[in-house]
Amino acid sequence: MSGSGKLMGLGQPLSNIFPHAYRMNWTRTVCKVQLPPGNYDFIANLPQGSAEALQREIERKFGLATKRETRETDVLALTVSRSDASGLRPPDPNRVGPLAHETGSSSSGAGHFECRNNPLSTLANFLESRFQIPVIDQTGLSKHFNIDLKWEEPDWQHQNNAAFRQALLDQLGLELVPTNMPIEMLVVEKVK
Repeated sequence: MSGSGKLMGLGQPLSNIFPHAYRMNWTRTVCKVQLPPGNYDFIANLPQGSAEALQREIERKFGLATKRETRETDVLALTVSRSDASGLRPPDPNRVGPLAHETGSSSSGAGHFECRNNPLSTLANFLESRFQIPVIDQTGLSKHFNIDLKWEEPDWQHQNNAAFRQALLDQLGLELVPTNMPIEMLVVEKVK
């Protein structure tokens, strides 16, 4: 859980803690070492600099070194395939306040993803978690949207990616295109 710059988690494997501490999805991490097994609790509750303090503690406790570097890697490019799809709707101006960019919400489950008043980066993050590969937003759409995406899927253990991709195209007019490009990655290795 994170909010207001404060971070907390209970019973989490180290790979789940990295995205909170380094503000980077695990799919964008190159781990050159085997992470210690087990689950960990963490709290970073400082007035400021909580993420940086958590990074220092991870590196100290586990003898790890991290760096960010640009690497050529496989990605999925999120593109506009059809502009006539009706699923990307602007937020209702009567239901958002003056700080519209701060009032978004999102939720997902088996067979559905919805968000209110969010940029497409919210959808891209969901796609990245679902497909376990970096997703790069190449739509050029910078506004906030309301999205109600639904597809046939019995549960999370039996993902129906074909139905999901078709719903993405039919309902939102968006497509995921496999490609390769340089992106920023977090590299994790042992301290030398």
